[in-house]
Amino acid sequence: MESIMRKYSYLHELEKSKEDFKGNKSIANYLDLNYDKLDKKDKLNILSKIVEENKLDKELLRYMIKNSDPKKDNVDIKTFLNKVNKCLKRFHRKAGGYYLEDETWGYSEKKNYKSGKVKYILTNTIDVLDGRDREIHEYLKDLVDYLNKLSQFKVYYRLKEDSEYKISYIDLIIE
Repeated sequence: MESIMRKYSYLHELEKSKEDFKGNKSIANYLDLNYDKLDKKDKLNILSKIVEENKLDKELLRYMIKNSDPKKDNVDIKTFLNKVNKCLKRFHRKAGGYYLEDETWGYSEKKNYKSGKVKYILTNTIDVLDGRDREIHEYLKDLVDYLNKLSQFKVYYRLKEDSEYKISYIDLIIE
């Protein structure tokens, strides 16, 4: 009985994908005939029908992280760490960071015993080769720039390669 249900489900999905393909084909034909007559509003309307929601989210969030100017608040470290976590939930794997291996970032604190200053460190991992990719560095730079606009705390990132395990550690450091 279970295998019959799986087969039925598979056939249903196959039929749905055929219908989606027909819809995309009709949109493509419409564009072929009318593209030169379309205004921006019409193009955006058609684009919203053919682009998946996660791609729309990516473009909107990338635009936001690069161009917004959030209000800078003078807050305590606990409040700022909460803001950072909210930003990571909003942007991580949506506006970039797709090759980062961990869904959530690890957290640690490191105290300098001479100065008494504490560094707050959020850590993620990535394959060594992916860690050399321009896109990940662009995303991390944009993320750090955005976080630095939120408060008086200084945020930066560093990447450490572990050639033995072919993995890189990415640290977001807050001082």
